[in-house]
Amino acid sequence: MNREIKFKVFDKELKRMSEPFKLSDPVVVFPDEVLPIFFVLHDEERFIKLQFTGFEGGHGIGIYEGDILYLGQSNFVSASRAIVSWDEIEGKWIVRDEADQEVYDLCDYNFDEIIGNIHSNSELLKEGK
Repeated sequence: MNREIKFKVFDKELKRMSEPFKLSDPVVVFPDEVLPIFFVLHDEERFIKLQFTGFEGGHGIGIYEGDILYLGQSNFVSASRAIVSWDEIEGKWIVRDEADQEVYDLCDYNFDEIIGNIHSNSELLKEGK
């Protein structure tokens, strides 16, 4: 698989998500501010790095680590939402259902939409869509 290596970061202090960026970019763009990349990548207490998986949702939007995906009825899975994460042991991107009971390979499913991210939209895991 040939994919772009890019990231987004979540700013825990100001509760905002950056635009996607590459490690070679000089800055990280937020909706209201532009910060030097070295500042963002070295402040691990304030910023959470989220890596691009190489996959896209139903509308061509990139899927990132920590995204909350809506699982369509055609997937035959037990939950309507799942969280994207990296499986260190298997070395692959996975989705875990919101009840944390089932794990699926990200590459095995088509996702209708990305409905949020666990950092900016954690309430989506507590309530219905």
